[in-house]
Amino acid sequence: GAWHAVPLQMAPLFPLAGGGVGEGVNGTSFRRTMLSLRWIIPTGISMRRWALSIPNLLSATRIVAMPLIVLLLFFPDRTTSVLAALLFSLACLTDFLDGYIARRYQLVTSIGKLLDTLADKLLILAPMIMLVALKRIPAWMVVVIVWREMAVMALREAASRQGAIIQASQLGKAKTTLQDLALIFLLLHYPYFSIDFHVIGLTLLWFALLITVWSGVEYFLKFWQVAVKS
Repeated sequence: GAWHAVPLQMAPLFPLAGGGVGEGVNGTSFRRTMLSLRWIIPTGISMRRWALSIPNLLSATRIVAMPLIVLLLFFPDRTTSVLAALLFSLACLTDFLDGYIARRYQLVTSIGKLLDTLADKLLILAPMIMLVALKRIPAWMVVVIVWREMAVMALREAASRQGAIIQASQLGKAKTTLQDLALIFLLLHYPYFSIDFHVIGLTLLWFALLITVWSGVEYFLKFWQVAVKS
């Protein structure tokens, strides 16, 4: 369709002063930001609707990136490994951005939560399964990680049915960060600049595995407290 091309004074996309999460989508900071981007919004689409779609589009980008990474790993060599690691790194960046935008401007929706959860799981598990097939990581480590993810999802669902919400912990965030870093190095795999990226990645994965189990136990204890109270 047609596109707006109205010159407006630009405001920072991520304001450093004023505003914040508490302002929500009706806050002054948010309106200023959206007005500054009005020229790229298709005609007939409200600013609120367009803004709500940004985190969802970023989540969808991660989902689309996963088949591309898997395809690259079907032809493992130095070039495809670098491309896979680069694509995975960009996908991790969208994970940070969509969460930041959604929280800062209170653009959290049910479909957004679903897409974000699905994208996060695919982002970690799809490359791991391919790396097992390439014999770069042990299969049992992936089994433990998958088991933990499924168990935590089940516990959170059970808690929500009782009217409780088990929030993500700092351990869970640390686990995700370590897994992402480990996968970047493991996707690179080959030595570059006399650095063994595979060994570094496998070492990081061991630390990630420990925190994965630890955070899983933490989720179970939180769920137990919820179950006892109910």
